[in-house]
Amino acid sequence: MKAWRVTGQRKAELIDMGSQSVEAGCVKLKMLAASLTPTECDVYNSAAPNALVLGRNGVGLVTETGGDVTGIKRGDTVYVRPVSYCGECAHCRSGKKGECEHSYTYGKTEDGVLRDFITVPQSDAILLPGKISAEEGVFIETVALAVATLDKLKLEKGEHIVIVGATDAGLALAQVALYYQAVPIVVDMRGDRLELAEKLGIYYTINIVDTDPVKKIFSITCGKMAETAAYCLLSGMPLQRSFDCLARFGRAAIVGMEHLGRDMTINLLPIFEKNVTLAPVSGADDNYLSAVNMLASRAVNVQPLITKKIPFESVGASLAEMGDDTDKYAGVVVEIDKL
Repeated sequence: MKAWRVTGQRKAELIDMGSQSVEAGCVKLKMLAASLTPTECDVYNSAAPNALVLGRNGVGLVTETGGDVTGIKRGDTVYVRPVSYCGECAHCRSGKKGECEHSYTYGKTEDGVLRDFITVPQSDAILLPGKISAEEGVFIETVALAVATLDKLKLEKGEHIVIVGATDAGLALAQVALYYQAVPIVVDMRGDRLELAEKLGIYYTINIVDTDPVKKIFSITCGKMAETAAYCLLSGMPLQRSFDCLARFGRAAIVGMEHLGRDMTINLLPIFEKNVTLAPVSGADDNYLSAVNMLASRAVNVQPLITKKIPFESVGASLAEMGDDTDKYAGVVVEIDKL
């Protein structure tokens, strides 16, 4: 079994891990696709990394099932849930799995999915319909994060939401906002990303290089300003400026599964004066099935987010190329099944 393991700062090796047995309640997968995300870059760039197999998001084909496995059979395609919950702590028992005290994350705290074969508990395998391809499936967490964000913001039909950062998360957010019948306004300083937003059906885009976003949003909202805003952590956009676009009593979220040491210093006084509600959203909060449904129904289109595809053997070279520029590509898909 081949796998990409980080062995030191900016050092990744393709290793042979041997075979894995399939225990009761588990399924063995031949991995079809995975993604290179900020999680992989963060682990790769870490000054003191643990020896860890990379890979937070992946889709695989079931090749073997252990005893007591029901509802999943050989030949099914599944998405590996990136964050696994214990199901036994007080938070899990009360339905708040996102606050699990004993959760673990593939490719971050446990060996990940960037390998040709992997064995996982059935509870971590989410069955995918045939309408979702393997390369689309690796974006399930991104879409689930968008759903969690809009749920946290309590976004309502007809409301405006300013999305600061046309990252993969930002572009997924904009599409889910459209699905909620809200009005997304995507703000960025990269023309190519804003063009991508427009291709995805986002009517309002603002390039801060040549347009004052506050004045433009004042015009779009007929002077009311936006009810909600979401700041994407990896966008590289000014954080403080995000709150200038909000109306009084607005709701805002800071969104991202990794912060990568980005400066998040803000002046709270303007937020206080506007009575803005500010919330962090750092996980998908178990909205994976909602994300699957949105992808299957084509409410969200992630194909345009795939701006780079690489073969399995090129993972190390791609990590070195991306370096600290973790948002160089909207989405990087690793094609594992072409081994």
